[in-house]
Amino acid sequence: MMGECGTWTAVVVWQLPGQAPGAPVAVVNGPWVANEGAPVTLDGSASSDPDGGPLRYRWTFLDGTAQGDSAIITRRWAWSGYVDANPLSAVLTVQDVTGRIAVATATIRLLNVAPTVTLPALDSVTLNAPLSVTTGFSDPGLDDTPFAIRVSWGDGATDAVSQGSQAAGRGPTPTPPSALTR
Repeated sequence: MMGECGTWTAVVVWQLPGQAPGAPVAVVNGPWVANEGAPVTLDGSASSDPDGGPLRYRWTFLDGTAQGDSAIITRRWAWSGYVDANPLSAVLTVQDVTGRIAVATATIRLLNVAPTVTLPALDSVTLNAPLSVTTGFSDPGLDDTPFAIRVSWGDGATDAVSQGSQAAGRGPTPTPPSALTR
């Protein structure tokens, strides 16, 4: 009887009598130090299976998210209190064709980045006339609070314009413009 021919894949693991298959070995590069918001490339490609078989990869992060099927991934994090005493971690789990797993943990220390201030260009200023300037800032951090905008006018006078908190869980967070009059 003639039938359609399909494609299939078989994985064969050879072992000597009495010898159990070897467990895979998970290896990650690092540790990493990166500015908040900057991409970090995690590399688990040095992981191996002593039996020579293929591996499946799964990355799990402190925030509960996971990313799989690749030995090398790139991800961005926003600083949210992850400092020397409390670094981020990424866990790599590798699995061989027999179902055995191995785990390795990568450590990522994020550096808090200063906010970026947005100022308008002033073409001209009239002496002794009120000056109104609209400004704002953005920061790639999730939890850089409280924040304040303080303007130094150059004559020793300063003005505090606004303070408050950014929206939690999102970054970079642009702040609404603040009006200054002097």
